[in-house]
Amino acid sequence: MLSSSKPSSFWTSSLLIAIAAGLSSCGGGGGGNAGGGDLGLSVDELAQPCDLRMSEEEVREALAWEHPGALEFFQENSDFFRFADPADLPGDLSWENGEEQDEFASPDAIQFGIERIYIPDFPGTLRTVGPDSSTSFRGYIHDEHNLSLVKRHPETGGYFGGLAREWAISEDKSTVYFRLEPGAEFSDGVPVRVKHFFFTFYFMNSPWIRAPWYNNWYALGHKYAHLTRYDDLTFAVTLVDAKPDTLRFFEEDLFPRPEHFFRDFDEDYVEKFAWRFEPTTGPYVIREKDLRKGSTITQTRQVDWWADDKKFWRYRYNPIQRLFKVTRDPDKAVEAFNAGEYDSVRVRTPDVWDEKIGDREPAQKGWIVRAQFRNEVPRPCYSLRINKTQPLLENRDIREGIQYATDFDGAIVQIFRNQYERMQSSSDGYGEFSNPDIQSRPYDPEAARKCFAKAGFDTAGSDGILVNAEGQRLSFTITTGYKRLSDVLTVLQQSARRAGLDFQLEINDPTTAWKKVQEKKHQIALTALNRSVETYPRYHDFWHSFNAFREDGSLKPDTNNFTVTADPEWDALIERYERSTDFAEIREIAYELEERIHEDAAFVPGWVRPFFQCAYWRYIRWPDHFSNRLVREYDDLCTHWIDPDIKAEVVNARRNGTDLGSETLVFE
Repeated sequence: MLSSSKPSSFWTSSLLIAIAAGLSSCGGGGGGNAGGGDLGLSVDELAQPCDLRMSEEEVREALAWEHPGALEFFQENSDFFRFADPADLPGDLSWENGEEQDEFASPDAIQFGIERIYIPDFPGTLRTVGPDSSTSFRGYIHDEHNLSLVKRHPETGGYFGGLAREWAISEDKSTVYFRLEPGAEFSDGVPVRVKHFFFTFYFMNSPWIRAPWYNNWYALGHKYAHLTRYDDLTFAVTLVDAKPDTLRFFEEDLFPRPEHFFRDFDEDYVEKFAWRFEPTTGPYVIREKDLRKGSTITQTRQVDWWADDKKFWRYRYNPIQRLFKVTRDPDKAVEAFNAGEYDSVRVRTPDVWDEKIGDREPAQKGWIVRAQFRNEVPRPCYSLRINKTQPLLENRDIREGIQYATDFDGAIVQIFRNQYERMQSSSDGYGEFSNPDIQSRPYDPEAARKCFAKAGFDTAGSDGILVNAEGQRLSFTITTGYKRLSDVLTVLQQSARRAGLDFQLEINDPTTAWKKVQEKKHQIALTALNRSVETYPRYHDFWHSFNAFREDGSLKPDTNNFTVTADPEWDALIERYERSTDFAEIREIAYELEERIHEDAAFVPGWVRPFFQCAYWRYIRWPDHFSNRLVREYDDLCTHWIDPDIKAEVVNARRNGTDLGSETLVFE
């Protein structure tokens, strides 16, 4: 049992330092110092919104300034970058804004306090593009917080405006016309204008960003046919191929880049911009003084954020500051949460839900609340991805043997207590676009041995592991950054031995593991990538040869083709799939691709969670419905807030050992 704790010396000293230093109007005493576990209100009350906006003169200069490389790029590609007058807009456009849909945040929310958030590793960069940028922390500074043109409604699946005040889709569904919100601005006060979307294409096409995926996606004429500017606030984007769900291209894939921030953008971009915080259209900023490499990062809310009064954006992003603190051991992170050092945690495994949180005093006495919410989204694809360029793994018989030798079903029973489900294909959760005929191979040691024998591994060594005629052992290393899943890997390791296969386990910190997998230096990787809430799955990222090899034949790093698949027939199917405008054809090709992926056997389906779980201190409050069906994790929408009155009640209850009543919420 955990007893109530007194203020730690670290927490108390931070408060004294902040008071002694004097309070600024930009963040107060949060700044990465807040820590410890006293749950007191004093430091929270120091948090103040931050104003990093430039002077009017600096803003005018930023808007007028043009990057010389970008200008040259626009001139060389005048067929892509087009200019017209507002009078040239088609007269029959039907403009939409999504305002007819219901709000999902609560008007009861208040802006207050410092939210303390656990991160398992310190990010390798603050860049959102380029090497080391695709970590989980990116979501906090970009994916869920940087506004796009439109956003999918988390309940209806329709769209509402972000940076776009309204939009219209051409009759052939190949062109979308946008009118920007006049008041939309970057966090430094520079208004968002059409020029910033033009600059995005210059930036994303540059080899300096060292990001092949973006180079491909934004390649002129690949996905996008051309951009047309009508005035500072009005432009159109024409796709190469019309899409039946055109707006999905503008929810997560086209953001404005602040041209003025990249004045010195050059071949040193990766190093030069590694720790510069790029001005954002979202509510939170990171100041240089709030970045403490290796330990903490603090976000501070902007004063008078431009979207504060906009429907669908108001009542959200309520903590004044968000303090991200590293705890590399997941068990210690749960202990720190129970001790009051973190305000909430994602719960990934049943043992954490039941014993490590549920059976402890804070949850038993109702200071901590647990919540489970059944959502309806494409699931993160926990799986083994086999690198086909590694010795022996280019052999399909060995890969199929690994499929039969991997006991994910046993792990679901033993570790996940049968609460999770087996993943069947690489694209579960897309409704009619997920192939119902694809079934993951069951754990079958005898079937595995037959496959291995075809590859020449038919003799057991003294330790039971199969060897071939040259005495080579059947042994491969699984690389992962999920320390919390070490028990799962132990089950896989033990069950594989019964099939004559040796799995060596390499469990690194997330940044190190991700870097190795991105560089294609792994043999087998246990990974999970979030899937966008889209109508049908993407295949180019994971299975097209463009993301496997460079033109000189060397491995291409920093892409998501972790199996290093390169097959001309697959490429042709994927390209046809991407060009298709017909849902029936899209479904047909998706089914065929899944059949090929299954037959190829480089992707070993793991498990899916049909819900998300979290735990939080009772003073964290939520809308009455808690979350929405198309939400992946409990904090993605940032509709929660800190209630100072309830926090005072919890602090007193914890100090006095008062039982507030155990509470577990289950939303079906």
